[in-house]
Amino acid sequence: ESNEVLNVYRGNVILDNSGKAVVTMPNYFAGININFSYILTAVGAPAPGIFISREMENDQFEISGGLAGTKISWQVTAERNDLYMQRYPESKNAEPSKPANRHGRYLRPELYGQPDSQRMFSSPLLDKQVELKGAGVPAETKKLGSKR
Repeated sequence: ESNEVLNVYRGNVILDNSGKAVVTMPNYFAGININFSYILTAVGAPAPGIFISREMENDQFEISGGLAGTKISWQVTAERNDLYMQRYPESKNAEPSKPANRHGRYLRPELYGQPDSQRMFSSPLLDKQVELKGAGVPAETKKLGSKR
């Protein structure tokens, strides 16, 4: 969970004889991400000199500064910038706005120790529709009373 809409990539590499490693990201990486940040952690022994020697370019970055054979765990976090996020930038809001009549109401008030009167929708069938819609269930199964 985050207050930002992010993609996270991670992995491990072994530094070569010159104390370097090139990490290659998936070929779609640059097309859907912006504003990268990096985390490096040495595994098995201290490596106080490790650093990003070449930032992300052509879906690759380079790690340097360690001893040959050192295992480095890496993580790259990037802000989503796919076509959906470009077209609907309001999707970047961590907490979407609710209409005023839904403030303080819940889809499942019982999960938060709230009374049923705080339920967002009064009909269990409407609750089920919202739940199915959020789960990506095909449209024909979303109809009220569907036996599927």
